[in-house]
Amino acid sequence: MRLILPLIALLAAAPANSPYRSFSWDALAKGQAGSGLVRVTGRYMPYAEYTDLVRGVLTYGRFALRVEGSAFDWTPKPGENVEFWGLLESDEQGPLLRFHNGRPTRDTRRAPSPMPELTAGAQVRLKLRVSEAGSNPLPVATGVTEDGRSVMLPKDYAGPFGVVCLQGTVAPLGNNFALSEPTPCAKR
Repeated sequence: MRLILPLIALLAAAPANSPYRSFSWDALAKGQAGSGLVRVTGRYMPYAEYTDLVRGVLTYGRFALRVEGSAFDWTPKPGENVEFWGLLESDEQGPLLRFHNGRPTRDTRRAPSPMPELTAGAQVRLKLRVSEAGSNPLPVATGVTEDGRSVMLPKDYAGPFGVVCLQGTVAPLGNNFALSEPTPCAKR
């Protein structure tokens, strides 16, 4: 009963419109986990000490799931009980979770923030890791969402860098999107 109540609290904290489905360790054990976006809880055991990389296994009882990906705005501690969200897929070694982000199991303030469906002309709020590539005279600012999707920013972007929330208007840019007139998100 002690273990069930925290799990129920985690599920209740999950946003109803989240694209991440709950992961079943039983389905993994039966080879029926399927692929797609998932949320999974367990204990994180890294292969080694990394700075901006999450690479190791997530364990639950006698089960283990390989995990790897870039840290977005949080890095788990070795042995910590966590909830991860990401893309579940399989390779020649079996199931693998492509890490998008996560949180300690008791931290219900954090939740997935993947890129929403974008429509040209729509106003959006995006949580992005903003960085600059290239050099003068053509530096380019881009933002990457926690699920690894890129958004171009205007060439005259002078806003904050690092992990930030930006709001602006969606503009099509080839097969991708740009965020025109980005400004830091207003506090809610």
